[in-house]
Amino acid sequence: MTSKTISIRKIIKEWSSYKIPTIQRGFVWNEERIKDFFESIIKGYPVGSVILWSPKDEFPHVPLCDSNTNERDSNVYILDGQQRLTSIFLAYHNWEITRNGEKIEANPIYYNPSTKTFFISSSKNAPKMGVNLSLILRAFSGDSKAHRELIEKYGEYYEILSDLATKILDDYEIPYYKIEKNIGYDEVAEIFVKVNSAGVKIDNMHMFFSLFIGKLPHELSDVKDMILEIYKKYDAQFGLKFETILRFIFHNLGAKQNQITDKRKFKKAISDVWSKYKEKPEEIKNIILDSGNSIGLTLKFLENELGLARSEFIPSQNALLPLFKYFYINKNKFKTLDDIPETEKKKLAKWFILSSYAGRYSKNSKIEQDMNIIKDGNFPIDELIRKLENEDNFTINRFMRDKNNFAESLKVQGRKYMMLLMIALFKNNARDWTVQNKLVFEIVKNREYHRHHIFPKEYLLEFDITEKDLVDDIGNITIINKTINQSINSNDPKEYLQDYRNYLAEHFIPENEELWSIEKFKEFLKQRREKIYDTVYNFYLR
Repeated sequence: MTSKTISIRKIIKEWSSYKIPTIQRGFVWNEERIKDFFESIIKGYPVGSVILWSPKDEFPHVPLCDSNTNERDSNVYILDGQQRLTSIFLAYHNWEITRNGEKIEANPIYYNPSTKTFFISSSKNAPKMGVNLSLILRAFSGDSKAHRELIEKYGEYYEILSDLATKILDDYEIPYYKIEKNIGYDEVAEIFVKVNSAGVKIDNMHMFFSLFIGKLPHELSDVKDMILEIYKKYDAQFGLKFETILRFIFHNLGAKQNQITDKRKFKKAISDVWSKYKEKPEEIKNIILDSGNSIGLTLKFLENELGLARSEFIPSQNALLPLFKYFYINKNKFKTLDDIPETEKKKLAKWFILSSYAGRYSKNSKIEQDMNIIKDGNFPIDELIRKLENEDNFTINRFMRDKNNFAESLKVQGRKYMMLLMIALFKNNARDWTVQNKLVFEIVKNREYHRHHIFPKEYLLEFDITEKDLVDDIGNITIINKTINQSINSNDPKEYLQDYRNYLAEHFIPENEELWSIEKFKEFLKQRREKIYDTVYNFYLR
């Protein structure tokens, strides 16, 4: 392992194509943590080191930043430091990047050159009180447009801002360690254990997988590639997590959910699996193949029945596991979706919506017990709903009462609302507001969509409406063509909605123009939210 240092300027220029293994948690820093990070840098305080890894084999990952260029793909993985690196790229890219198709954003951080302090603000008046740190970094990194803007608006502070940029981009160097590329997948478990002991957050399930692969006999050397191929296929198609695939495959191999997530139980779990299949090791391959086929059929079901073609619209992928199990148990009965009775499809859809919305599968014990009651035959919807009512205190009546509450939809916890919106738009055959009349379902599947604020955020800001539970309420969000969304910008809904009248009913937008005024904003949210909930209820939950 080699130790070096690197400037932030070089990180921005050279590291954007680096990869984050799926063993890492997602980006969790808030704006205060990001501000503290940059304050530490300009004061010369230590901010911690980065650990990189260059393996021989490809490893399940997401990109540090998505790229629209033909930039050469890197085979360098970030084992530790992604919170800091993501903060750097957020700051450089004006507080918004995408990672594997999902948006990561933060409120802007400004620098007051008079007081030489940072502050956080989303107010339209913030540029009068300070300079966006992103503008500073871009202006002194070769972005001529940003440089002109900085001179035009803040020319009197040019020297102060130039000194700040130098401190951040050039003077401060971040230490990093690189694990050399001669370390392969068969040794990855040892790496994980060593790095984990140094405080790096690594998912136990991936450690389990590494240990399991390390014990494979020669005749099963292709098992690793089989599992990775399943991951590559369904990650590209749907955004399916490696963790979700591992949960399902190892359940089918006989490991319990708490065994593959608790490293104290790894040894026994692996021993039990090998004891079970030592006389018939080839059966492991058959189980993996059948698991992959069941995953594929489940995702086709979600796409065709609910219009859910991407994981961004699913609150938790753990809710997929009972459906995976149902198709796996019935693999000899259901080869295609046409083989499944409509009554069974309705049960599966109902359970997926309810369990996802209620957040049932946040605990291993519930995943395990629900998967174990799914047997050959009909889907046990009544038994599962009783468990939801008794164990989670969640009922369909409670679901319907929620339509009266504001529902902030664009945070991670709000994905359940985006799921409802997507299902409702799909069942309503909603189109994308273009002359091509593509269905919303199509543009989501092809990643050509934007989440559109019907009352635009900048428009609401003019009336000092900044509360996220209002601005990002599901009643204010729809899904349209990304070019149309950009062209609407911050226009008054009373004006621009006139141009899209043919699409309003499909998107549950009230056609009463009085509700398009800022004075009726909350009533608009209420009426549209009710329509979305009612649509899902009438199709699947009544």
